[in-house]
Formats: sequence, C-alpha cells, structure tokens
Amino acid sequence: MDTPFESEIEAMIAESEPKAASGDPQSLYDVAMLHHDLAMRRLSWEHFANAESRLRTAANLGLPAAIKMLEDWETLRYALKRRIARDTAA
Repeated sequence: MDTPFESEIEAMIAESEPKAASGDPQSLYDVAMLHHDLAMRRLSWEHFANAESRLRTAANLGLPAAIKMLEDWETLRYALKRRIARDTAA
C-alpha cells in the first residue's frame, strides 16, 4: 500500500523523468535518489535497480554528486538487503 508521501515521490519521478530521459545529469541524479527512497520504503529491488541505472548514467556524464554516491552504492545495496531480510524474518 502506498502512503501519501510515496505517491508524492511517484509524482516527482513522473515530473522529472522527461528531462532525465533527455540525458540531463542532474535530473538523472534526482530521479535516482527518488527511486532509492522508494526502494528503501518499499523494500524494492526494482526501484533500487532503477536508481542504480540512472545514477550510473549521471556519473558517466560527469555529475560529481553521482560519482560520489556511487562510492557508497555497495553499502546502500547491503543496507537494503539487510532490511529486506529483517522484514521477511519478522
């Protein structure tokens, strides 16, 4: 079930997606962070993969924030894995 805030995040993604699809690095980064937020809230590997894809594209385009975020990406992947494991064990 989506919370009202998750619905707002989905709307922000939809609003930013056209600019991200055109290759704008900042928009790609913003969409990546929104997908990461949903991945953590929904325990969703699909959103995590979407975040990673857009983040890598933004980094490849030279966006410093995306390059920096990728340095910690494996830690974030591990955090999601742990949260999913904890949630399924409960």
